[in-house]
Amino acid sequence: MDNIDRITELEQGLFDLRLKVITGKCQRPSAPFCTECGNAIPARRRQTLPGVQLCVGCQEVAEVRQRNFGGRA
Repeated sequence: MDNIDRITELEQGLFDLRLKVITGKCQRPSAPFCTECGNAIPARRRQTLPGVQLCVGCQEVAEVRQRNFGGRA
């Protein structure tokens, strides 16, 4: 096995690990109320996104902050 094969194998392993983290079941339960604003999180959203903690509006704000400010602000 040469260096290119080792690097390819390592990259595939990292990819598989990232995929597992993204698609894996969340260990914490979904919150019935948004942890930011306190609004109720609909049951359908909680079922679709296990471990969800934010309502749609607060999630959108969080994603904009992350995209524009790297999570700061």
